Amino acid sequence: ENEVIGREEITTPAGTFKCYVLKQTITSSLMGMAGMTMTTKSWYCRSVGVVKSETMMGNHLMHREELVTFKTKKR
Repeated sequence: ENEVIGREEITTPAGTFKCYVLKQTITSSLMGMAGMTMTTKSWYCRSVGVVKSETMMGNHLMHREELVTFKTKKR
């Protein structure tokens, strides 16, 4: 399941970005065991891409990524 859950301005080491906040939920089961649910929240800036992402399993942070540098192309 994927959805846009809002808009936020966030700051990373690469700068401050106006972002759409996206949420992706994945549930899987292994050999008939109860399903495990992982939720990824991503901050997407139109002119840049994903500037931050966090993946949680329950209340436990499993993975975090954050943009640390960014250069614009000169035209």
